[in-house]
Amino acid sequence: MTYDIFSIISSGESVKNPVSELEFDIIISRISECSLLSNGDTVLDLACGSGEFLVRASKALGISGTGVELQKNYIEEGKKRIGEAKVPVEIIQGDAVHFLAEGRKFDAACCMGASEIFGGFGPELVSLRSALDPGGKGVIVIGDMVWEGEPDEKAAASMGADPRSIPTLKGALNEFQENELSLLDMVMADLRGWDRMQGSFWRNVHRWASAQAGTEDARAIKAEIEDWKRCYFDYRGKIGWALFLLALK
Repeated sequence: MTYDIFSIISSGESVKNPVSELEFDIIISRISECSLLSNGDTVLDLACGSGEFLVRASKALGISGTGVELQKNYIEEGKKRIGEAKVPVEIIQGDAVHFLAEGRKFDAACCMGASEIFGGFGPELVSLRSALDPGGKGVIVIGDMVWEGEPDEKAAASMGADPRSIPTLKGALNEFQENELSLLDMVMADLRGWDRMQGSFWRNVHRWASAQAGTEDARAIKAEIEDWKRCYFDYRGKIGWALFLLALK
C-alpha cells in the first residue's frame, strides 16, 4: 500500500473536522466580544491542518499565528491560503509534541481534533496550558469528540477507541475545572456537519480511486473507505464534536 488515506480524504477541505467556517467565526467573534485577543497577540494552533482558523482569526482580530502540522499537502494548501489572505501566519512542518518541547510561549493555544497526539483530552489541555505565556492573555480553543449522551461501547469500538477516552460534556467541564480554566463559550457540530465531512471523504476517495483505476491501491482504498462508512453509521448521532473557548481563571 503506497497511499496515505488521511491526505486523500481531506484534500481541498478548508476545515478538516465536523464544524464549518461559520463555527470558527462564532468562536472568533466571542473572543472579540470578550476582548480576549487583539492586534499583535500570538496564537499557536497544533495539528492546524491548512491553518484556516489562524487565517480567519488573523483577519478578524489582527493576531499573529503559528501553526504546526505534519501533513505536507495540508501545509501546501495553507501556504496558498495565507498568501491569498496576506496575513501574518506561518505553518511549520513538525510534530506537535516536539514543538511544545521547544518551550515557545503564546497568548493563546489551540488544537482541534487531535487529542490522540497527547494521549487524550485531559493531557491535551495540560499540553495547551504549557504553551501559554505566563504574562499573556491565557486563551485556549480546543475542539474534539464528545459523547452526545452516555458512552456507547459499540460506537467507540467502531472507531477503535476506548469509550473512556472520549469525554462527556460534563466530563469535559470537569477537566476544565481541574485545569483552572473557565468555559466561556462552545459550539457543537450537528449531524449535517458530520455528514458533510464524511461525504467529502467518500467523494475524495472516489475521485482518487477513479484516477488510479485498476491498481492495487485503488482496490485497497475503496475497501478501506467502505469500512469507514460502516463505522460512521455505528457512531453517527452518538459521538459528537464540540469546539470550546476557554480562559485561565
